[in-house]
Amino acid sequence: AATMYGMPAVGATVAAGGSSDTLEAITVTARKRTENLQDVPQSIDVFTSKDLQNLSISRFEDYATKTPSVSFISSGPGTQQFFMRGVSDGSSPNVTNTSSTGFFVDDMSMSFYGSIPDLHQYDIERIEILNGPQGTLFGAGSMSGAIRVITNKPDPNAFSAGVDVDGGQIDGGGINSTYEAFVNLPILERKTAVRLSAFAK
Repeated sequence: AATMYGMPAVGATVAAGGSSDTLEAITVTARKRTENLQDVPQSIDVFTSKDLQNLSISRFEDYATKTPSVSFISSGPGTQQFFMRGVSDGSSPNVTNTSSTGFFVDDMSMSFYGSIPDLHQYDIERIEILNGPQGTLFGAGSMSGAIRVITNKPDPNAFSAGVDVDGGQIDGGGINSTYEAFVNLPILERKTAVRLSAFAK
């Protein structure tokens, strides 16, 4: 993940044809407009689609444990709560207050009362961790920061589809498996499309 703390962030990737490092441009929408991460004057951690694949990120805990400014409590399904920069709203899994951190899927708020949904994250473009305060852009529930899960958008220019299958077995235990798929269907060329994704465990 690329990180920026008041200075340009530098991300290095290995070029496909050789061993030289090249600078990768990371586009974010943290300030409600499309910008290069290096031009945004605030602290942001970004997990790109390549990061999500390489790090096998499919749920909140997978990237929260890799983000220094995020801590969280999870005591079962539907009881995940997270905090940023050490700011707590006094919530516990049993009693919740109005959240001090924002959790958004695209621009839809999912955390106003503290707990966040257990989302299986697939077909994701990137995840932005916006260290706070973020109240000006994302409301009072984002005082200490916000997390934005940005989904892949429908592409009206071309058909695309994909399937991911993951399976394993623990010695002496049961079999675990996950099936994921997406399809992008142009309806009106260059104007309208539908993108569907699904998973099964």
